[in-house]
Amino acid sequence: MNEVAAVLLAELKNHAVEVERHGDRLRMRAPQAPPDDLLDRVSANKPALLAALPDVDARPVVHFRLPDNAMNTVATYLGRPGQSRESVTSSLLERWPDAVVYGVDAFHARAIR
Repeated sequence: MNEVAAVLLAELKNHAVEVERHGDRLRMRAPQAPPDDLLDRVSANKPALLAALPDVDARPVVHFRLPDNAMNTVATYLGRPGQSRESVTSSLLERWPDAVVYGVDAFHARAIR
């Protein structure tokens, strides 16, 4: 995490502001509005904050194949939002210990309005 993001997140926390990353957007919640100068610095340093925060909408995706599958098809295992890639892979291998894991990606769920 870069120093600017760390300082801003600490200041936001001091003002009781909760910050979440949703894709390329930041969602902030607070019991009262933080100072305008802090909001201006958040806007100016949004890329650093996005890089420092985990995306709560990201869902890990694991591509795998079962060895006894006659068609050799690759299946997809979709994790829950916020679940780690390691946790998804571990869960998959608990259920299908002989699965061959090909890769892990992130899927970003977006609400349709």
